Amino acid sequence: MCVNEGCNLFAKEPIDRDRLINKLGLNIKDVLFVNQANDWLKRKKENVVIEYNGVLGDDDDEYPGFYYYSVSIFEKDIKEKFAELKDNSIIVDIE
Repeated sequence: MCVNEGCNLFAKEPIDRDRLINKLGLNIKDVLFVNQANDWLKRKKENVVIEYNGVLGDDDDEYPGFYYYSVSIFEKDIKEKFAELKDNSIIVDIE
């Protein structure tokens, strides 16, 4: 299945997986968190993959020191849930 859509997340602190899933109203079995590249091999039928890309350096123009995550979405209508995410500690950048 091809990636339907995606976005980026920037957080002041590491994202708490369960808390984020609850805020988005998703089922835990529909989300895969990737902390290392080979974690992608664990993907089964998850509709959302959230990949940790590290902490942005001081040279980053927009979010220095923020934790950076890329989100791959494999099902329609989930991107809106990220766009509506209202959390003071997470910035959502819709691609």
